[in-house]
Amino acid sequence: MNTAPSSKNLTLRVRNFGPIIEANIDLRPLTVFAGPSNTGKSWLAILIYALHKNFDRPDIVTSKLLRKNINQDHCKHILEEFIKWIASFEKILKESDDGEKIEVRLPPKIKKEILKSIEHSGEGTVNQICISLGVEYQGRLIRKSKPDSNVSIDIARKIDDSEYISQSLNFYIDSQELRMKIPDVVYFFKSTLEFIAEDIAGDIREAIDQKSNPERYQDRLLWKYGYMLSFMTNQCINSWFSPLGDSAFYFPADRAGVMHAHRTIVSAIVGNAASAGIQQTTGATTQLSGVMADFLQQLINVDSNSNSTDHRHTMENHSIEIEKKIVGGKIGIERSPLIGYPEFTYQPKGWKAPLSLNNASSMVSEIAPIVLFLRHRIMKGDTLVIEEPEAHLHPKMQVAFTQQLAALVQSGVRVILTTHSDWVLQTIANMICASDLNEKQRSNIPTAQIALNEEQVGVWLFEQKRSPRGSVVKKMSLDRETGLYDSDYESVTEDLYGDSTSIYNEIQRSLSA
Repeated sequence: MNTAPSSKNLTLRVRNFGPIIEANIDLRPLTVFAGPSNTGKSWLAILIYALHKNFDRPDIVTSKLLRKNINQDHCKHILEEFIKWIASFEKILKESDDGEKIEVRLPPKIKKEILKSIEHSGEGTVNQICISLGVEYQGRLIRKSKPDSNVSIDIARKIDDSEYISQSLNFYIDSQELRMKIPDVVYFFKSTLEFIAEDIAGDIREAIDQKSNPERYQDRLLWKYGYMLSFMTNQCINSWFSPLGDSAFYFPADRAGVMHAHRTIVSAIVGNAASAGIQQTTGATTQLSGVMADFLQQLINVDSNSNSTDHRHTMENHSIEIEKKIVGGKIGIERSPLIGYPEFTYQPKGWKAPLSLNNASSMVSEIAPIVLFLRHRIMKGDTLVIEEPEAHLHPKMQVAFTQQLAALVQSGVRVILTTHSDWVLQTIANMICASDLNEKQRSNIPTAQIALNEEQVGVWLFEQKRSPRGSVVKKMSLDRETGLYDSDYESVTEDLYGDSTSIYNEIQRSLSA
């Protein structure tokens, strides 16, 4: 028995994906993608979201796998192996403390079944990526600079100097290949092991012992086999590929427009769906990408579980801070008494009544969905993917919002940003530098109260290449002497300064002529 090591960053390697030639990044608690437009920042962010969607599934053991002709003897043999393995937990559980993570080794036969289960999700992974990006088939995901290009996506975590947990997904225009390398070791919380030993194993024993009805016996064995395999696969994925097994929320760059036009968008989709069986549809109605469709659906139902959710487990306190320090008022939801459709509102501080969000500034509309999701949906361990958090924000508010996102990271929420803002990068750099100060030193600087150490933050620059055409992603280093990231924004400042100098010199020459 060993106590689990601290969770290490997951590495994502991508080749020939959309506009990206090559990327090799670590998923940190705060991960930032910077660089010019059309270099693949959103492609990579959506890929990460799609991987979350793929791994965060209760049905990771697909119905396709269970529909296969798995014979009764195989099911029974695997379940008996499982029960025998569970019996070995008794001593481990007695020696462990509550809340502790425990290292256990998978029996070869159980490991083989779990590996088979994950491999059957390979086709689903590619489909999920296509849906999230809004492309029709996987060939459109492949960078076309070379005729024989194929996409390669590798997910890996280093356990020690000799062992990796990894999943490699390669796909071509008409096929895909999934390769896995997984360790024998998996980590479970003590409470999870107790649930497996007492509930799952108990149900399996009962199912194996009941043989009075042969037809029902086979169905029960298959069901118990599927449930056990699904539960174990999800637990292993959470252990090996965390945080990809946790929930993720994607906030697209045009979220302010969706906040203003969500009713119209939904009406158009419903109208188009209703007329599809009557007349041939034209291409006039734009197909939504998966991330936009997810955002729209979650937005409309954002408070649907408010009555049953204990807000102490959400990030409601952070939503209040954002309303107070950035929005300057209260974001609300009013639902139609007839159909329950939401109307989003904004009540500025000091006003007696709210106004429609359509009448608020674009800054408020940009921030509003994030406030609502923090209040009603987002919990510790979840991942937020936010495109262009600086959109429609004054530089002062960009700084304040970036600080609030860092505060979320301190509370256990993982954040992925795509940005064009030097203000965002500078704020992150300051927070890293502030982590070198002790608490007393930081207390003298109001803006240094929120600090993240360098291991918690990864900033990645997307560089455009002309030959071969595409972008390469490299890690941006923080210059400790200047306190700045080595970004490409400095060249823009230098060009502007050069233009200003040239204009000034020309004016002076014309005056002296």
